[in-house]
Amino acid sequence: MFSLKQGDELVFQIQTNNPNPDQQSIQQDLALSQASPQGGNKRLRKKPSSFGEDTSKDDERSKKIMHREIERQRRQEMVSPCLCGVEIIITSGFMEEQFPLSKVMQVLIQDEQLSVSTCASTRVNERLLHTIRAEAIDPMSINICELQWKLYDVLYG
Repeated sequence: MFSLKQGDELVFQIQTNNPNPDQQSIQQDLALSQASPQGGNKRLRKKPSSFGEDTSKDDERSKKIMHREIERQRRQEMVSPCLCGVEIIITSGFMEEQFPLSKVMQVLIQDEQLSVSTCASTRVNERLLHTIRAEAIDPMSINICELQWKLYDVLYG
């Protein structure tokens, strides 16, 4: 994930030439589950404290673990195989300053010579989620780093 501003996210993904998308999805699931905080063999050592503080710390710790699990699942759903070439996901605040979607499209179509196949905007929990899928003749010819910087400049430059 390529972080832009606090609260804003810009995600890129290139199609791999894996003939079996289910296998790619399984590999991503395994990689994400191994990277989860519960997946490690580390043990947390408790510090001695009074009974009341221990209960509130346990509640706080369980809330953090639940939040991490929800975020892990959200990222897992967000990073799905893209069979079209490149997928760009931009989240922004609903009430905050709107970003120029037309300029993003201009970068993709004119500068990068991509063919935009879908563009969808969805409102989720007072945030806007924009998903753009674009195709290229040769998906491996897309320079993701350069595209990230161009879009960053368009959005925040």
